[in-house]
Amino acid sequence: MKNNHYKYLTYIAMLYVSTFLISNVLASKVFQLGVFDLPAAVIVYPLIFILDDILAEVYGYRLTRPIIWFALLCSIIQIVFLQLSIILPAIPQWTFQHAYAETLGAVPRITIAGLVAIACAQFSNAYVIAKLKIKQKGKHLAVRLVASTFIGVTVDAVIFVCLAFIGKLPLLILGNMIVAQIVIKVSYEIILLPVITTVIDKLKQKESIDVYDTTTNFNPFSRR
Repeated sequence: MKNNHYKYLTYIAMLYVSTFLISNVLASKVFQLGVFDLPAAVIVYPLIFILDDILAEVYGYRLTRPIIWFALLCSIIQIVFLQLSIILPAIPQWTFQHAYAETLGAVPRITIAGLVAIACAQFSNAYVIAKLKIKQKGKHLAVRLVASTFIGVTVDAVIFVCLAFIGKLPLLILGNMIVAQIVIKVSYEIILLPVITTVIDKLKQKESIDVYDTTTNFNPFSRR
C-alpha cells in the first residue's frame, strides 16, 4: 500500500509521536484526583489511544504499525538524550542540577515498564479496531472505538502497574491504580466520541479511503 498520496497521514503521525514524547515528561509528576494518585501524563495519554484509533480506522493496521514502532523509537531516543544531559557536568553557577535530574531522570524499571506497556497496548488497540471493522463491515464505529480503547488501556494499565510497582506497593493499591487509569482513559474517549467520529468521517472523505485489513498480517513485526 502506497501512502504518498495521503494528505493528512504525516500530520497525524507527527501528532501521535508528539503525544508519546510529551507523556514521557509529564509522567514524572503525580497529582491527586479525588481519592486517586495519578501521573500528570494522564491528561495527554488518552490522546495516544485516540490517535491510534484514528490511524487504524482510517489508514488501516498496516500503516499504523510502523508509526507505532517509530513513536517507540523516538521515546527511547528522548530518554537516552535526557539521561546524557543529566550526566553532563553543570557549571557552578547553575544550581538546578539536582532538581533537573530528579524531574527528568528516568527510573529504569518504570521506563522499561512504560515502553513495554505502551507497545503492547497500542498494537492491541489497533488490532481490535481493524478486526472489529472487518467483522462489523464498517458499521458501529463508536462501539469499536470504545471497545478497542478499553482493551488497549486495560493492557497498558495492567502491564505498566505490575512491572513498575509490584513488590513495592500493596496489591490493593495496585488494583486501585489499574482501575483508576482504565476508568479515566475510557471516559476520556467516550466524552470525546462525537469529535473523534466526526474527525474520522471527515478524514475518510478527504483522503478518499476506507481501509479494511482483510489481507494484512497482524504480526507486529511483519511488514505485510
